[in-house]
Formats: sequence, structure tokens, C-alpha cells
Amino acid sequence: MAKNLRHSLTEDQLGAIKAPKPPYDEQVEIANYLDAKCEEINAIIGEKALQLETLEEYKKSFIFEYVTGKKEVPST
Repeated sequence: MAKNLRHSLTEDQLGAIKAPKPPYDEQVEIANYLDAKCEEINAIIGEKALQLETLEEYKKSFIFEYVTGKKEVPST
């Protein structure tokens, strides 16, 4: 199939292509499922963002302690 098939079809031809349309109840069920999955994904993203923020704070405090001399760099 050509990469630019949509450019070779007229608007009428494109509109004449039949696409399956599930019953309304099934559409609602699909939408609810997708909403729930999106909430799960957003929660995971939020947790990861919080972890990154915590690590960044730890990194800054770690650097601060060494720069101010509160901790010494171990010699090898």
C-alpha cells in the first residue's frame, strides 16, 4: 500500500470507507477501561517524578555536605 494513499483518495472516497462502530454500551466500556488505564499510568508517572525529585534533593544535599566540609572525600 502506498505511503501517500490518503493523498490519492478524494474526500468522498475517504468518507465512503466503512469502519466498524461498536454499540454505544461497548464504546462506553472501552472509554472507561482506557480512562482507568490512563489513571494508572499517570499515577506511575507521578510516583517516578516524586522519586526523581527526592533523588535530586539527596544529590544536592550530598554535594553541599562535601563542598562545605561536613563530609570528607575518602582517600584511596
